[in-house]
Formats: sequence, structure tokens, C-alpha cells
Amino acid sequence: MRARGRSLMAVVLVPVTIAAGLALDRADPRPRADLPSQETSSGAWYCPHGGGSGWKTTLYIANPGQTAVRVRVTGLGQTRPDAPESYDVDPGTELQIPAASDAAAASSFVEYFGGWVAAGWVTVAGGSQTGAAAEPCAPEAGTRWLAPDGSTQQGEETDVIVMNPFDVDAVIDVAVLSERPAPIRDSAFANLRVPPHRSLVLHLNQVSLDQQAAGAEVVARTGRVAVASLGISRDGGIRGVIGVPAPADRVLLAGTGDLGQSTVVAMAIAETETRFGATLLSEGEPAGVEGLTDVTQAGQSAHAYQLLTRGPSLLDVQVEQGAAPIAVVRRTRGEGGDAGATGGTPVPAAAWLITPTVAGEPSHPGMVLGNPGASPVDVTLRLLGRAGDESQIVVSVSPASAVAVPATFLEQDPTATVLAVAAHGSFVATGASSSMGANGIASYAVAAGIAVPAGVLQQQ
Repeated sequence: MRARGRSLMAVVLVPVTIAAGLALDRADPRPRADLPSQETSSGAWYCPHGGGSGWKTTLYIANPGQTAVRVRVTGLGQTRPDAPESYDVDPGTELQIPAASDAAAASSFVEYFGGWVAAGWVTVAGGSQTGAAAEPCAPEAGTRWLAPDGSTQQGEETDVIVMNPFDVDAVIDVAVLSERPAPIRDSAFANLRVPPHRSLVLHLNQVSLDQQAAGAEVVARTGRVAVASLGISRDGGIRGVIGVPAPADRVLLAGTGDLGQSTVVAMAIAETETRFGATLLSEGEPAGVEGLTDVTQAGQSAHAYQLLTRGPSLLDVQVEQGAAPIAVVRRTRGEGGDAGATGGTPVPAAAWLITPTVAGEPSHPGMVLGNPGASPVDVTLRLLGRAGDESQIVVSVSPASAVAVPATFLEQDPTATVLAVAAHGSFVATGASSSMGANGIASYAVAAGIAVPAGVLQQQ
């Protein structure tokens, strides 16, 4: 697939305005070899997407702002990386850039200069594997990561991808938490060196077997890294989840377009037990979740909980006051059986970018907006790279509810990043789509939105 640029005609959003005159025709992004050596990086995205023989990964880089942003993309693996490629991302556009993903440890490092962009990925399995996975990239590297979405049951495998894009070594220790009474600290996962500009892959089945919940805690004793998990089913299907740097007292997990059955995995890393509960928000009244209303979970453990849903939903998981925080992931399955998963977000936001979750055609793009607050929220959505009245809609989300974005809006361009902005208040946005196969349901992928920092969208 060739990288493809998108542009956006000037429109007025409430309460933000995207500057007039941004838009031009779609065009292929051209690599830029003349990146000034004196330019200071504005930031970076870390994308440990993984891969395999015959796999394909597409990076989606979106610029919702009012000025062009330079980006530099470097592919990482277990060998010396190739030279990076640079691109200009025009205001209001999205780039689709193919990323190397022919090996399990494959990762991509996206630096941006002179502005802000968001980055996410979609990976399509190949060879003996099928299905798709989608996730936002991580906005920073760190010294500790939690990857709760592991499963080592029969027929399930979990890889943890660890990337180090920096100029110095990282040395990591990895503990595997499960429903067993103590973490697994195997010598094979201790004192591991991640060389500069390299990625490595850890196979959790190597040290833990027959566990529906097997989460990894990755601690960098030196250096900084970024982490994601990749679940692979031997019956077909993959799912990916970006790691989280710390547990939280609250996690919001949205979903739609699935079969109505979810598995929630909670990972508690503190030595003391934790207590939490969950509320399911949907198009009807908020409801407690059987088996998840008043949970006590042992410290240093991971546990899987089952729940039923119907239609678009937002699971609001909250730790009781004074109890130890947790990391949580929600696994779902699409109509074709492929799995999807998301680690959600700890807080709602006023503006989101939702990168695509469609892996190919035919497709059934989906997106859910959740409002955990007490007041209604009106959300303006716009497809980056498209112009005209049809490229923008307003969706109202009632208090303590979740709604699906109309499919007719998303079907105009299933691979367009969506900019979602609340006129007042805050909300949660998540993409969840089926695609490929004879009926467009062979693959299913879920990805949480990326919160847009204050100041990127400037009021005129």
C-alpha cells in the first residue's frame, strides 16, 4: 500500500475553528530527506505493533491543527534499522504509511516536529494467522509498563513487544501476573537487554500456561521503553493493546459492533488486595454488571470476568476509595470470530482523534461515543481529508450513556481519521470495525481514541 495524504476543507466546529484554506486535493506524501538538523523535536509516538510472516501494518498519522507538521518514521526490529523516512503532514490531513511488520518484534517510531500529530496503527495478519488489530501509539516511553491483555489458554498465545528507540541500552525485568497466587519471575525474563534502536518480543506462553488472564509488568532498570501486547489465536484472529504506564483508579472501556460478550481482565500489581466495581452505560439506563459490582481481587494478580452487552456500550470501572489501583482491558469478538481489545482511557476528554480500525474492504466501520457525566454532550465529528456538509455531523450523547456513530457517516471514507469535539463537557470515543472477507466481517479491531491536547485546536 502506498502512503496516502488527506486534506480537509475549512469548516467551523463548535467551539473550535479549523483555519480556512487548509484543504487541497488528496496527494501521495513524499518522503523528505532535508529534515533540518537544527530543528527541535516537538514529540514522538511509540508504536510496538508487532508482526509476522506475511503481515501488513499501516500507520495512520493525523494532523488536526492549523500548520504543517514534519514527521520522521523509523522502523525498529531485532536488527539494525533502516534509515528513517520523513514526511510533511499538511493541516487537516491524514497520512497512511506502510510499516515493516514481517517479524514478531516489529515496531515503528514516529517523531514529529513543529506541531502536534496523532498516530495509530492497523495490522492485518498473514501466513497461517488471520484477523486484524488496531491501536493508538503510546505518547511517551517510560520505565514501567503494564500489559494486562495476556492469555495463555490452549489455542491462545501472547507476545509482548518492547521497543527502545533511544541511543542507550535498556535493561528490563518482566513479571507475569495471573490467577495464580504469586507472580512468575522467570530467569528467562530477567535482566534482558534491549539494545539501542531495537525491539524484542517476549512470548508469555514460555513461562505461563493455561491462564485466561496473564498480564505482564515490564520494569526498565536502565533506559526507557514502550510496550504493547499482541494476542494470537491458533484458530485465527489477533488483537493488540498498547501498554499503560501505571494502574488507575478508574478506566472507561467502550465497545460496539461485537457479539455482545466481553471479557474484562483486571491486573492488580500492588501487594495488597484491591476492591472495585463496574457500571455498564448503553443506550438504556445505567446498570450494574453481574459479577463486577463488588469485586475483591488479590494483590499481584490478574483475573478475567465475563459480561454481556447489547449494542454500543461504555464500561465504567472504578476502584473503591483507598483501594489499590488496577490496569484493565476489555476483550470482545466481532461477528466473524476475530477478537478485538482495548485498554480504554482513565478520563474523558473534550476532543479526540479516532484513527481507523478498518483493515480492508468490504468493511463495516463503527465508532462509539460514551458520556459518563451527568450532563448531555453534543459532539461534532468530522472526517479528516473530506470536504462538504456530509463530512461533518453532530451527535448528541445523553448523560450516563453510550451511542453509536451513524454508519452512513463513517462509510463515506472508512479509513479516514475522525476528529470529534464536544461543544461543552467531555466524553469518550472508541473505534470498532469489522472488515474483509466475503461479507466484510472476517476481521474485527478496536482502538481507543487519542485525546487532543489543549491548544492544538485554537479558537478564532
